[in-house]
Amino acid sequence: TRNTWVNIVAHFLNNAIAVSGLFFMSRNGQVQDPTGLDPDLPIWMALPALAVLVGLFILLQKKSMDQKAKITIQEQLLLAESDPFTSISKK
Repeated sequence: TRNTWVNIVAHFLNNAIAVSGLFFMSRNGQVQDPTGLDPDLPIWMALPALAVLVGLFILLQKKSMDQKAKITIQEQLLLAESDPFTSISKK
């Protein structure tokens, strides 16, 4: 996407979910054992998670393709403005 905010938001959400989970588990005042935090889930639970992940990547790719032309034009304008040799080549 050439957009850093996608990474920032994803990282924030990941950390927020982890911290919120630890907070709610520790509300009873007991120290949590880190080895007991990972639940034993059946392998079939990975299939819906994988489907959601693939769907999100497809959505991100569509959104990126929609913005690609706009981003390319903006980059070309910025490069044209900052190119010190533009005035020489126009003469």
